[in-house]
Amino acid sequence: MKKSFYLIVLLIFCSCENSLKDLKKEPKAKEIAGNWKLDVPSYPAMLRYSFKCTDVQLTLHEDGSFEAKNFPNVMNEATTEQYADCQNIEGKWSIEKRMTKEKWAILLIADESQAYGKNKSILFDLFLQNERLILRHSFRDYKDTDSDERLQFFKI
Repeated sequence: MKKSFYLIVLLIFCSCENSLKDLKKEPKAKEIAGNWKLDVPSYPAMLRYSFKCTDVQLTLHEDGSFEAKNFPNVMNEATTEQYADCQNIEGKWSIEKRMTKEKWAILLIADESQAYGKNKSILFDLFLQNERLILRHSFRDYKDTDSDERLQFFKI
């Protein structure tokens, strides 16, 4: 009985170590700038939404510009006239306050000629996981940080 109790406590403790945590203060542009890599679980999530992108790359520059390669067009829903696709885009990024002072996000706005569809922007919530910065865009509920229905980048 005691062993079962300790095992449950250990499992709970271990699962909490990998949970996403909100940043406590506004990040600086130089902390955010750099190369970001899409995590492995994001690829099957994209496939469920008909995005067949591979080797997705995101670079945020300290001057507020960004470049994305093979980026899924999650900014706009696919229609019969507009096929869900991967694209190379450039634009501007900014740090945004999200609902409360302790919740931060990164807003990407594609240049007019770069992304197809009406919407040119996408918001990524900013988290810490094991002292590593994480950018996360949920396909469904942004509050559900355990869901695999998302795009999630980590800084490399």
